[in-house]
Amino acid sequence: PTKDYGFRHDDTIQLTKHLSLEAGAEARDAREKYVSNFVWDVLTARPAVTPFPVAQFDSQTWRYGAYAQPSWSAFNGRILLTAGGRFDHFDYTRQEVLLPRASASIGITSRTKVLAGYGQYAEFPELEQLLGDFNNPALRAARSTHYILGFEQQFSDRVRFKMDLYDRKEDQLPYSPETEWRLVNGVAAAPVYGTVLTNTTHGYSRGIEITLQRVSANRLSGWLSYSLGHARYCDTLAKLCFDGDYDQRHIGTAFASYRFNSTVYLSGKFNYES
Repeated sequence: PTKDYGFRHDDTIQLTKHLSLEAGAEARDAREKYVSNFVWDVLTARPAVTPFPVAQFDSQTWRYGAYAQPSWSAFNGRILLTAGGRFDHFDYTRQEVLLPRASASIGITSRTKVLAGYGQYAEFPELEQLLGDFNNPALRAARSTHYILGFEQQFSDRVRFKMDLYDRKEDQLPYSPETEWRLVNGVAAAPVYGTVLTNTTHGYSRGIEITLQRVSANRLSGWLSYSLGHARYCDTLAKLCFDGDYDQRHIGTAFASYRFNSTVYLSGKFNYES
Protein backbone atom coordinates (compact mmCIF):
# COMPACT_ATOMS: atom_id res chain seq x y z
CA PRO A 1 0.00 0.00 0.00
CA THR A 2 1.04 3.60 -0.58
CA LYS A 3 0.14 6.84 1.16
CA ASP A 4 0.68 10.28 -0.36
CA TYR A 5 0.25 13.66 1.30
CA GLY A 6 0.74 16.82 -0.69
CA PHE A 7 0.55 20.59 -0.58
CA ARG A 8 0.49 22.98 -3.53
CA HIS A 9 0.03 26.72 -3.90
CA ASP A 10 -0.03 28.80 -7.10
CA ASP A 11 -0.21 32.56 -7.62
CA THR A 12 -0.61 34.84 -10.60
CA ILE A 13 0.36 38.47 -10.08
CA GLN A 14 -0.27 41.24 -12.60
CA LEU A 15 2.79 43.46 -12.13
CA THR A 16 2.05 45.95 -14.91
CA LYS A 17 -0.32 46.19 -17.85
CA HIS A 18 2.00 44.05 -19.98
CA LEU A 19 3.91 42.03 -17.37
CA SER A 20 2.60 39.25 -15.14
CA LEU A 21 4.24 36.68 -12.88
CA GLU A 22 3.21 33.10 -12.20
CA ALA A 23 4.81 31.36 -9.22
CA GLY A 24 4.11 28.42 -7.00
CA ALA A 25 5.45 25.77 -4.67
CA GLU A 26 4.56 22.22 -3.76
CA ALA A 27 5.63 19.47 -1.38
CA ARG A 28 4.78 15.78 -1.40
CA ASP A 29 5.31 13.13 1.26
CA ALA A 30 5.18 9.57 -0.10
CA ARG A 31 5.21 6.42 2.03
CA GLU A 32 5.11 2.92 0.58
CA LYS A 33 5.01 -0.52 2.16
CA TYR A 34 6.15 -3.12 -0.35
CA VAL A 35 6.50 -6.91 -0.33
CA SER A 36 7.35 -8.99 -3.41
CA ASN A 37 7.61 -12.78 -3.51
CA PHE A 38 9.28 -14.95 -6.14
CA VAL A 39 6.62 -17.49 -7.21
CA TRP A 40 8.10 -19.01 -10.38
CA ASP A 41 10.66 -21.80 -10.63
CA VAL A 42 12.66 -21.08 -13.79
CA LEU A 43 14.25 -24.54 -13.79
CA THR A 44 10.95 -26.45 -13.95
CA ALA A 45 8.94 -23.65 -15.61
CA ARG A 46 6.27 -24.13 -12.95
CA PRO A 47 5.10 -22.21 -9.90
CA ALA A 48 7.50 -22.53 -6.99
CA VAL A 49 6.48 -24.89 -4.19
CA THR A 50 7.51 -22.39 -1.54
CA PRO A 51 7.52 -18.73 -2.60
CA PHE A 52 10.32 -16.70 -1.07
CA PRO A 53 10.64 -12.91 -0.67
CA VAL A 54 12.56 -10.98 -3.29
CA ALA A 55 12.16 -7.44 -1.96
CA GLN A 56 10.58 -5.86 1.08
CA PHE A 57 10.62 -2.29 2.37
CA ASP A 58 8.64 0.26 4.32
CA SER A 59 10.04 3.65 3.42
CA GLN A 60 9.13 7.33 3.18
CA THR A 61 10.53 10.24 1.20
CA TRP A 62 9.92 13.95 0.57
CA ARG A 63 9.81 15.79 -2.72
CA TYR A 64 9.44 19.54 -2.88
CA GLY A 65 9.92 22.28 -5.44
CA ALA A 66 9.02 25.74 -6.65
CA TYR A 67 8.68 27.57 -9.95
CA ALA A 68 8.46 31.10 -11.28
CA GLN A 69 7.81 32.40 -14.79
CA PRO A 70 7.15 36.00 -15.85
CA SER A 71 5.14 36.70 -19.01
CA TRP A 72 5.23 39.80 -21.19
CA SER A 73 2.51 40.69 -23.69
CA ALA A 74 2.17 43.46 -26.25
CA PHE A 75 0.01 44.62 -29.16
CA ASN A 76 -3.23 43.58 -27.47
CA GLY A 77 -1.95 40.08 -26.81
CA ARG A 78 -0.64 39.48 -30.32
CA ILE A 79 2.80 38.84 -28.79
CA LEU A 80 3.25 36.78 -25.63
CA LEU A 81 6.70 35.87 -24.30
CA THR A 82 7.23 33.64 -21.27
CA ALA A 83 10.44 32.49 -19.58
CA GLY A 84 11.19 30.95 -16.23
CA GLY A 85 12.31 27.88 -14.41
CA ARG A 86 11.59 25.27 -11.78
CA PHE A 87 13.63 23.91 -8.86
CA ASP A 88 13.00 20.45 -7.38
CA HIS A 89 14.59 18.47 -4.54
CA PHE A 90 14.28 14.72 -3.89
CA ASP A 91 15.01 13.87 -0.28
CA TYR A 92 15.88 10.16 -0.68
CA THR A 93 18.81 10.65 -3.08
CA ARG A 94 19.40 14.31 -2.11
CA GLN A 95 19.33 15.22 -5.80
CA GLU A 96 18.39 18.73 -6.89
CA VAL A 97 17.46 19.81 -10.41
CA LEU A 98 17.03 23.23 -12.01
CA LEU A 99 14.76 23.19 -15.06
CA PRO A 100 14.51 26.22 -17.42
CA ARG A 101 11.64 26.84 -19.82
CA ALA A 102 10.57 29.45 -22.37
CA SER A 103 7.80 29.99 -24.92
CA ALA A 104 6.67 32.54 -27.47
CA SER A 105 3.35 33.17 -29.21
CA ILE A 106 3.34 35.67 -32.07
CA GLY A 107 0.21 36.71 -33.97
CA ILE A 108 1.36 37.48 -37.50
CA THR A 109 -2.15 38.63 -38.36
CA SER A 110 -5.42 38.63 -36.43
CA ARG A 111 -6.06 35.07 -37.66
CA THR A 112 -2.53 33.64 -38.04
CA LYS A 113 -0.37 32.64 -35.12
CA VAL A 114 3.05 31.03 -34.66
CA LEU A 115 4.04 29.34 -31.40
CA ALA A 116 7.38 28.01 -30.13
CA GLY A 117 8.35 26.43 -26.84
CA TYR A 118 11.30 24.92 -25.00
CA GLY A 119 11.49 23.23 -21.63
CA GLN A 120 13.49 20.83 -19.50
CA TYR A 121 11.80 18.29 -17.23
CA ALA A 122 12.85 15.69 -14.68
CA GLU A 123 11.22 12.67 -13.07
CA PHE A 124 12.69 11.29 -9.86
CA PRO A 125 12.75 7.50 -9.39
CA GLU A 126 9.94 5.79 -7.52
CA LEU A 127 10.59 3.96 -4.25
CA GLU A 128 9.97 0.66 -6.01
CA GLN A 129 12.80 1.43 -8.43
CA LEU A 130 15.12 2.42 -5.58
CA LEU A 131 14.31 -0.47 -3.23
CA GLY A 132 12.18 -3.01 -5.10
CA ASP A 133 12.81 -6.19 -7.09
CA PHE A 134 15.37 -4.59 -9.44
CA ASN A 135 16.50 -1.91 -7.05
CA ASN A 136 19.25 0.65 -7.35
CA PRO A 137 19.36 3.21 -4.48
CA ALA A 138 21.77 5.34 -6.53
CA LEU A 139 19.36 6.01 -9.42
CA ARG A 140 19.23 9.59 -10.65
CA ALA A 141 16.30 11.51 -12.08
CA ALA A 142 15.33 10.83 -15.68
CA ARG A 143 15.75 14.00 -17.76
CA SER A 144 14.02 15.23 -20.90
CA THR A 145 14.21 18.29 -23.14
CA HIS A 146 11.15 19.34 -25.15
CA TYR A 147 10.94 21.51 -28.28
CA ILE A 148 7.71 22.47 -30.03
CA LEU A 149 6.90 24.65 -33.04
CA GLY A 150 3.30 25.36 -33.94
CA PHE A 151 1.26 27.16 -36.57
CA GLU A 152 -2.41 28.12 -36.24
CA GLN A 153 -4.71 29.58 -38.89
CA GLN A 154 -8.24 30.81 -38.13
CA PHE A 155 -10.21 30.62 -41.38
CA SER A 156 -13.37 31.95 -39.75
CA ASP A 157 -14.91 32.31 -36.32
CA ARG A 158 -15.72 28.59 -36.40
CA VAL A 159 -13.02 26.91 -38.51
CA ARG A 160 -9.41 26.55 -37.37
CA PHE A 161 -6.34 24.73 -38.72
CA LYS A 162 -3.43 23.82 -36.43
CA MET A 163 -0.08 22.10 -37.01
CA ASP A 164 2.51 21.21 -34.35
CA LEU A 165 6.03 19.85 -34.70
CA TYR A 166 7.56 18.35 -31.56
CA ASP A 167 10.86 16.81 -30.49
CA ARG A 168 11.51 15.29 -27.06
CA LYS A 169 14.98 14.09 -26.09
CA GLU A 170 15.26 11.84 -23.03
CA ASP A 171 18.31 10.86 -21.00
CA GLN A 172 19.21 8.92 -17.85
CA LEU A 173 16.14 6.69 -18.09
CA PRO A 174 16.13 3.77 -15.60
CA TYR A 175 16.20 0.47 -17.48
CA SER A 176 17.85 -2.94 -17.70
CA PRO A 177 17.06 -5.85 -20.02
CA GLU A 178 17.65 -8.11 -17.01
CA THR A 179 14.28 -7.02 -15.60
CA GLU A 180 12.50 -9.00 -18.34
CA TRP A 181 12.38 -12.48 -19.81
CA ARG A 182 14.70 -12.51 -22.83
CA LEU A 183 16.73 -14.69 -25.16
CA VAL A 184 20.44 -15.06 -24.38
CA ASN A 185 22.30 -17.02 -27.08
CA GLY A 186 18.98 -18.54 -28.11
CA VAL A 187 18.06 -19.70 -24.59
CA ALA A 188 15.26 -18.19 -22.49
CA ALA A 189 16.70 -16.30 -19.52
CA ALA A 190 14.67 -15.28 -16.48
CA PRO A 191 14.73 -11.81 -14.90
CA VAL A 192 17.66 -11.15 -12.57
CA TYR A 193 16.52 -9.86 -9.19
CA GLY A 194 18.77 -7.44 -7.34
CA THR A 195 20.58 -4.24 -8.21
CA VAL A 196 20.26 -4.21 -12.00
CA LEU A 197 18.58 -0.89 -12.93
CA THR A 198 20.87 1.78 -14.34
CA ASN A 199 20.49 5.30 -15.81
CA THR A 200 22.04 4.28 -19.12
CA THR A 201 19.07 4.55 -21.50
CA HIS A 202 18.44 7.54 -23.75
CA GLY A 203 16.15 8.21 -26.67
CA TYR A 204 13.81 10.53 -28.49
CA SER A 205 10.19 11.00 -29.52
CA ARG A 206 9.42 13.29 -32.44
CA GLY A 207 6.71 13.90 -34.95
CA ILE A 208 3.96 16.14 -36.32
CA GLU A 209 0.28 16.66 -35.45
CA ILE A 210 -2.25 18.26 -37.82
CA THR A 211 -5.82 19.23 -36.87
CA LEU A 212 -8.71 20.84 -38.77
CA GLN A 213 -11.55 21.81 -36.43
CA ARG A 214 -14.99 23.35 -36.72
CA VAL A 215 -16.68 24.57 -33.53
CA SER A 216 -20.36 25.47 -33.37
CA ALA A 217 -23.04 25.36 -30.70
CA ASN A 218 -25.57 24.45 -33.39
CA ARG A 219 -25.52 22.30 -36.51
CA LEU A 220 -22.19 20.74 -37.52
CA SER A 221 -19.11 20.52 -35.27
CA GLY A 222 -16.07 18.23 -35.29
CA TRP A 223 -12.48 17.76 -36.29
CA LEU A 224 -10.08 15.82 -38.50
CA SER A 225 -6.63 15.06 -37.14
CA TYR A 226 -3.52 13.13 -38.17
CA SER A 227 -0.29 12.53 -36.31
CA LEU A 228 2.99 10.96 -37.39
CA GLY A 229 5.46 10.04 -34.67
CA HIS A 230 8.44 7.88 -33.82
CA ALA A 231 9.89 6.94 -30.43
CA ARG A 232 13.31 5.26 -30.31
CA TYR A 233 15.55 4.32 -27.36
CA CYS A 234 19.06 2.93 -26.86
CA ASP A 235 20.76 1.48 -23.79
CA THR A 236 24.49 2.14 -23.86
CA LEU A 237 25.33 -0.52 -21.25
CA ALA A 238 23.39 -3.34 -22.93
CA LYS A 239 24.21 -2.02 -26.43
CA LEU A 240 20.56 -2.42 -27.34
CA CYS A 241 18.24 -0.17 -29.39
CA PHE A 242 14.47 -0.53 -29.73
CA ASP A 243 11.29 1.37 -30.53
CA GLY A 244 9.36 2.80 -27.59
CA ASP A 245 6.67 0.68 -25.93
CA TYR A 246 3.99 3.16 -26.99
CA ASP A 247 5.41 4.05 -30.41
CA GLN A 248 2.61 4.56 -32.95
CA ARG A 249 3.64 5.91 -36.35
CA HIS A 250 0.25 6.87 -37.73
CA ILE A 251 -2.89 7.98 -35.89
CA GLY A 252 -5.92 9.36 -37.72
CA THR A 253 -9.11 10.58 -36.06
CA ALA A 254 -12.37 11.97 -37.40
CA PHE A 255 -15.14 13.22 -35.13
CA ALA A 256 -18.41 14.88 -36.13
CA SER A 257 -21.52 15.95 -34.29
CA TYR A 258 -24.74 17.46 -35.59
CA ARG A 259 -27.45 19.12 -33.52
CA PHE A 260 -30.84 18.90 -35.24
CA ASN A 261 -32.65 20.86 -32.53
CA SER A 262 -32.51 21.51 -28.80
CA THR A 263 -33.27 17.85 -27.96
CA VAL A 264 -31.85 15.78 -30.85
CA TYR A 265 -28.09 15.37 -31.20
CA LEU A 266 -26.09 12.88 -33.28
CA SER A 267 -22.35 12.21 -33.16
CA GLY A 268 -19.84 9.71 -34.53
CA LYS A 269 -16.13 9.00 -34.33
CA PHE A 270 -13.59 7.11 -36.45
CA ASN A 271 -10.12 6.29 -35.17
CA TYR A 272 -7.18 4.57 -36.87
CA GLU A 273 -3.89 3.70 -35.13
CA SER A 274 -1.02 1.82 -36.73
